[in-house]
Amino acid sequence: AQALCPPFSIDTALPVPDEPQNYIGLHFDALPAGLESPGGSAMDGADTYYLVSEVVRESGAMLWLERNVCHDERGYPYHEIRAVLLLPALQEKEKLITGTCRVKEAATPEPETASLEAETSSTFFDPAIVAIGWFEDIHEPPVVIHHAWRANAQTESFEVLSPESVTCTGLEGL
Repeated sequence: AQALCPPFSIDTALPVPDEPQNYIGLHFDALPAGLESPGGSAMDGADTYYLVSEVVRESGAMLWLERNVCHDERGYPYHEIRAVLLLPALQEKEKLITGTCRVKEAATPEPETASLEAETSSTFFDPAIVAIGWFEDIHEPPVVIHHAWRANAQTESFEVLSPESVTCTGLEGL
């Protein structure tokens, strides 16, 4: 159990100027006017948990890596924005994919000797991986992955992944 939060202020307005790096260190109970978050995923850190959230604003979308700092007396989590990644504009049929991606397993010379444990672990999605992919049908896996990133809790940053190294599933795979 984490300690209760010390007194702190909650941010209620967009930073000025409204640049991605100016969000780092902010704390929102509710998103201010002009921002919305359609979703994201949670991931474990060394001594806390993190949220990877898609945040949309008029000038474009971004990813936030938010660290849970503490919980208030009601148990409400207090998150601090630790990293921000400005996302490229989505092209036609492209979607941001969160929660259903993983790094592809490297090919092994003798797949029949691979352990069941290795096969099983390779099928789990990694909540830290976010990708942008082109879909023919949103219920099927993407045809092409154009961009991919991994949120790194240790460094509190976003790392670029090779799109070819990532595989994701469509909505039916959930």
